[in-house]
Formats: sequence, C-alpha cells, structure tokens
Amino acid sequence: MCDDSGAVLNQVRRDVTELRQLGEQWGLTNVEINSCISSAFNKKLSIATSEEIAKNLKLNSKWSKIRLAFRVWLAIIIIISGFTVMVTQVEYVNNIVDKAIDPYYYTIMRVIRLIVIPFHQKFNISGK
Repeated sequence: MCDDSGAVLNQVRRDVTELRQLGEQWGLTNVEINSCISSAFNKKLSIATSEEIAKNLKLNSKWSKIRLAFRVWLAIIIIISGFTVMVTQVEYVNNIVDKAIDPYYYTIMRVIRLIVIPFHQKFNISGK
C-alpha cells in the first residue's frame, strides 16, 4: 500500500511540474498557474464501475437499435419515393421500367383484382 501511494504521489508531483512549465511557456503568472492547479485538484473525478458501464451500454444499445431501425425504414421510404418520382417524371427511365415490367402486367393486375375483392364485398363500391 505504501508503494502505491508513493507512486501516486510521485506521479502527481511530475504532473504539477509539467503544468507549471506549461504555464510558464504560455506566459502565465505564478498566481494564475496556482489557481489552475488548485482548480484541477478540486474537480471531482468519478470512476465508473464495470457494472455501471455495462448498464449504460445496455441502455444505449437498446435505443441505438431503435434509432437504427428508424433510419433504415426512413432510408427505404426515401429510396422508394425517389424511384417513383424518377419513373413518373423522367421519360427514358419510364420507358426502361415499362419494358422490364411489360411481361408481368397481366399478373400484377390479377393480383390487384384479387386483393380488392374483399373490399368490394365489404363496402360494395359498385352501387348494386
């Protein structure tokens, strides 16, 4: 225990000496240097235990996963919106997409009709 406290005391002495030399290089007076050193010693340093660190990491990881999921969904929505605008507003992109989807038009329309059947039965939008 005595060796540990002696080593700590020697380290503090070296740090104070370095601070004094740095203050003299910056052109500070002895009063200013002493006030800086005393304010540094008066600051309370908190050393977190490993349990506190693990708890903080666990809490941060929970919220970071939620933020990541939100950002991924936001990015997907932005990409789909941008693609939709490009297809509808840019003529050559519209032509490329039309040529790519052309063989599947009938299948797409059939799926849409099958999806709409329950809504038609529920709300009877035909007026009959």
